[in-house]
Amino acid sequence: MPYLSYKFDDLVPEQSIETKDTFTVSETQDVNVVLVQWSYIGGYQNPAWLTYKLIATSGGQSTGEIRVDGLFTSKSITIKFENVASGTYKMRIYNKGAGLAYGNGHIYYH
Repeated sequence: MPYLSYKFDDLVPEQSIETKDTFTVSETQDVNVVLVQWSYIGGYQNPAWLTYKLIATSGGQSTGEIRVDGLFTSKSITIKFENVASGTYKMRIYNKGAGLAYGNGHIYYH
């Protein structure tokens, strides 16, 4: 099962970032993202409030957002984009919180 790794630091509130690399889904399928995320406010580690969305760059169709609220550092969480159409994608991460956001993860697909 192929995967794409990503990492981000210092994601400013009300801003987004996209993965540098793309991945290609050859047929309609679910895409899983195993991730960790956190933020810093006032020098303290806090829960992050982020949304994740797959953006079609060639063919395919962009997905809806999945919101993940929480502090996930020592234990990851998995989110699933269901029935992703064949095409090439990047993932967009948007910071809806009040502090700088940090995180990393892996995008799994067939």
